[in-house]
Amino acid sequence: MTGKEEKKFKFHFIPNTHWDREWLYDFQETRMFLVEFMDKLLDIFNQYPEYKTYLLDSQTVPIED
Repeated sequence: MTGKEEKKFKFHFIPNTHWDREWLYDFQETRMFLVEFMDKLLDIFNQYPEYKTYLLDSQTVPIED
């Protein structure tokens, strides 16, 4: 840069989802999507220890399902 200090930025990426139980599909179909999704997410956590966080949009519905 021309005599000016270069600004450094720090970015935070937060992987997340918002789960709508019956928005587009019926409950059972959506539940199967959730089960498959959570299985894949847990596989990612196991495969990549540096991947430590996933935000479920402060929801407990996926836990209930």
